[in-house]
Amino acid sequence: MKLPDPPKRAIRFLEWYCPPSLAEGILGDLYEEFDQDVIENGEQYARRRFTWNVIRFFRPGILLRNNINHNKYTNNMWSNYLKIAGRNLAKRKMYSFINAVGLSVGIAFCMLIFLFIQDEQSFDKFHTNKESIYRVEEKAYDTWDQDPSEPYVYSAWLQAGLRDALLEESPQVEYATRFNDGGEAAIQFNNEVYSEDITFIDQDFFEIFSFESLAGGRDRFLEDKYNVVLPVEIAERIFGDEDPLNKTVTVSIYGENQQMTVSGIIEDAPSNSSLAYGILTSQVNRPFFEENLERWNNFNTPLFIQLNEYSQPEDVQSGFEAIIEKHMGSNLEEQRIEYSIPEDITIFSYDLTNIQDIHLDTKISWTRSSDPTYAYILGGLGLLILLIACINYISLALTSSAGRRAEVGIRKAIGAHRGQLMTQFSIEALLLALISLILACALVSLFLPKFNEFTSKDIIMDGPTILTMVGTGLLVSLLIGLISGSYPSIYLSRLNPTIVLKKLTGQVKAGFTRPLVVLQYALSGMLIICSMIMLRQMDFLATKELGYNEEQVLVIDTDGPISREANRFIEQFRLKVDQYPEIESVGATTLSFNRGWSRNGYIIDGEQRTAYVYGVDE
Repeated sequence: MKLPDPPKRAIRFLEWYCPPSLAEGILGDLYEEFDQDVIENGEQYARRRFTWNVIRFFRPGILLRNNINHNKYTNNMWSNYLKIAGRNLAKRKMYSFINAVGLSVGIAFCMLIFLFIQDEQSFDKFHTNKESIYRVEEKAYDTWDQDPSEPYVYSAWLQAGLRDALLEESPQVEYATRFNDGGEAAIQFNNEVYSEDITFIDQDFFEIFSFESLAGGRDRFLEDKYNVVLPVEIAERIFGDEDPLNKTVTVSIYGENQQMTVSGIIEDAPSNSSLAYGILTSQVNRPFFEENLERWNNFNTPLFIQLNEYSQPEDVQSGFEAIIEKHMGSNLEEQRIEYSIPEDITIFSYDLTNIQDIHLDTKISWTRSSDPTYAYILGGLGLLILLIACINYISLALTSSAGRRAEVGIRKAIGAHRGQLMTQFSIEALLLALISLILACALVSLFLPKFNEFTSKDIIMDGPTILTMVGTGLLVSLLIGLISGSYPSIYLSRLNPTIVLKKLTGQVKAGFTRPLVVLQYALSGMLIICSMIMLRQMDFLATKELGYNEEQVLVIDTDGPISREANRFIEQFRLKVDQYPEIESVGATTLSFNRGWSRNGYIIDGEQRTAYVYGVDE
């Protein structure tokens, strides 16, 4: 009669806490007692007594003896594990090379994506008072192209007079500055003319934001209307090695020349700043500035404010409501009547967005804003590539492991435990992942410039970036090593030594191998197809017939306002160039025809429509 086996959980528990030198003898005695109990008292009684006897041996004397033995051999064991892992990788060079290259590409891609996401999250974090800096925005009920799911439109372009009104009527606002991109302006120094971007601001700009001032008195940068502050790059381009402070330059703003004094030098806007600026000068130099202060139906000026240390964004709302009622109340009431807007609907209000949230705010258009979906897409691609690399490692480890079955069988036959074998195979996977990390760091350094170009970033390999890159790569490498090495180590360590040593040839038939290969091919095919679709889309954008030959069209920015003088200038220019046979024709527009800024509303056949408006000649 074949007797039943003792409970396996109790056996595993004893092998876990008992030293191997004692476990064999103890288990021999327990097996004899178990067989005797089965014959005399039945299987259930025998199993309970066997478990109880295992628990009785769980005592300090045995535990301490096991711990001493463990500490005695731990260093030698780990050293041996590393030596064997290194020898196995060196012995199977092609296998190691293929896996290292595949893993390094996955790790490098993850490191680049992490740098991208970190850069996205770092926007505007460098300002000292970032927690109290806000951009003011309008929230207006859309009476034209209304979407039932979102009946409001949002914009960061506000009335020019809002700044002064807020400083007068909202004690919570400590500083406020308007911020207008004025396009390009001509700046002349020593008979040399440069075309540079110009930005119109208020003096509070230097109180709110932490852009470093390098020369001049920061608190007096724009105390005079005819002062300009230059970023370092522009100052070096114009003045070279000369000291630009207090130098006089001629600045042409929308066709009007003004003598201005350089009152300060400021650092260039960092790549992770939502505010990009050129030559900085006072708002009062903007065309029609004085007139716009009283035009509360004219929205053309972004506004940033800094709250005092005792105020929260919701505290400013009462001031907003008072300003709206004072300056816009009658116009809003007329709109309510004209468009039959119910009384419970707010037609117009102001909102605040913290400066740290501007970059990833897709609700409002801004120069340096970005859609967080891009980070999610890149993150998903990184995980897919990482998954393919892990599957590749597992597949190669299983399909090339026939030669290692003899090793597993012999080591088990001479007393190696399953846990020791799993540790050995896992260390090999981790060692290979760390080798891949070194290759991945080299790949990141090599492809970072192209990655910056592709993503419009300016990530540089400075000290913090290198630490972040290596830290991320190390974490990913350890994760890959554990994930990709787990299944091969579990499978190979389960092999029966008797069967393995009897049959040393043939393939390893792991049931999980085929699904892994199918999944790997499916993911690779999906990525290849997506890449081809994107490539064709980009090719379409680059080669689509636009209706004109862009190589033969020259756009000249006149920097002039829309006026009769501008029209006369265009006619004079047309007459002058008519004498050149190389010029076929001349046309003028109020704006370059591929950029729409001004949008008007119309009622056509009783329906409300909107369209961008361009003034053009024949």
